[in-house]
Amino acid sequence: MKIEIGESLLQSYLKNVKSCILTQTNWKTATSWKIKDEDFEKVEYVFNNIQNHRDFSDIFKKSSLEQALKQAELDVVGINEEKLYLVEVAFHENGLQYGDRLETKDRVCKKLLRAYLIGLAFFPNYKYEVIFSSPKVNPATDETIREYFSVLNKNFSDNEKVTFKYIANENFEKEILIPTIESTLSDSDSSELFLRSVKMLELFGLININNSNFIKPKYSSINHDIQIQKNTNVQQVIGGSIYNGLKVGEIAREILIPLLESGKVSDAVIEDLQKSTYSKQFFDIQYPLLRKAQNRYESKPERYYAKPRLINGNYYFVCSEWYEVPANNDRPYLIKWLERYMK
Repeated sequence: MKIEIGESLLQSYLKNVKSCILTQTNWKTATSWKIKDEDFEKVEYVFNNIQNHRDFSDIFKKSSLEQALKQAELDVVGINEEKLYLVEVAFHENGLQYGDRLETKDRVCKKLLRAYLIGLAFFPNYKYEVIFSSPKVNPATDETIREYFSVLNKNFSDNEKVTFKYIANENFEKEILIPTIESTLSDSDSSELFLRSVKMLELFGLININNSNFIKPKYSSINHDIQIQKNTNVQQVIGGSIYNGLKVGEIAREILIPLLESGKVSDAVIEDLQKSTYSKQFFDIQYPLLRKAQNRYESKPERYYAKPRLINGNYYFVCSEWYEVPANNDRPYLIKWLERYMK
């Protein structure tokens, strides 16, 4: 059976980041499966709503409900204690494309809504998270998908039962790729295709996964020789050109987190970093910078990096929600905080 690298990555993501105890790629329905009458009624009700919706009425125009369910195939499925994950992933080297941008939008919406119908039909007692992910979507296509995605969420999302997620471009890197690699560094299991690829890149020095669980390209403008220890003069780090070429998320991962782990931050400041008001004032982020974890194995909360970090004797999740756009630029706040508190 052919497994694409994108599917393998998302399987690793569900297993190691979302703590799914069961995962499967290329999941298909079987004709022998029976759907209870009351469950089929719910599926039929949603299907009819799709057919009658002005923005989505054409996506199943050539298929009956029975055909849509029989032809169903999902790239990756995962189950944890809380919910069922139904995932589609598309990796097109030149950018996501199933035709023109409107055809591409229709294909994406069809995949998401069909996954929802599958959940209702065959997993009626679960909560669902339906994900479409792609590492590269061109701006015009991305804008169109996001526009219709808001319509999709408004009309079919139910926080008690189902949520739809579209993860692409930088969010793909931030929410899927980096957390997946970070969460598997201490795991010797290399049975998954994606993780074997990571191990091979590390073997040849193309990436360097250091003891702080960072992924650092070998060929980069970043000075990776800087090691932050308890006796480091931090002004030598933050006063130089270390920020040049770094995005705000990279500054958080490459500089802020090692500094927090180094023991140079007082317990009083660590306490402040767990407050949303402090984090908003000094970092301009919407969530507490730190969130305490019960232990190193706790599953990550939404909007935080995957691995709990050992800081002053306790484990904490570090916020991953950093932005660097004209309307919302966290970069100067982060740099100012580093310069103020890490002298």
